[in-house]
This record gives sequence, C-alpha cells and structure tokens, in this order.
Amino acid sequence: MYSTAQMMQRTGYCRTQLYRKARNPEDDFPSPVQLGANKIGWREDEVLAWEDSRPRVNYAPQEAA
Repeated sequence: MYSTAQMMQRTGYCRTQLYRKARNPEDDFPSPVQLGANKIGWREDEVLAWEDSRPRVNYAPQEAA
C-alpha cells in the first residue's frame, strides 16, 4: 500500500490533484482504498499498472539538421 505522501512523491501530484484524479470516472487513475476511519491508501499493483499504462515521452534534445 502507498500512503498519500508516498503517492504525492511518486506521481508529482499534490494532495488535491490525487483526490481529483481518483474521483474522475474518465481518468484511469487508481482509486484509493479505505484503511481506517481517517486513512486511505493506494494498492501497489494498481499504481504500478497505471504507471506502466502511461505513455513514454523522450525529453532528449533533438539534433540540429
């Protein structure tokens, strides 16, 4: 399980962005699981699957023609 703090570090999203993405039915972002009265977490397998589904982007500089 990933905590909210771990998800923020892993994804680069702030807390508000995490919750908005999790509530958006059109987004494929994994939903958190209720762990206690005031605690949620994200399943590691779902987070890894979501990361694998993200497109790869090459940020290497392009050679000049």
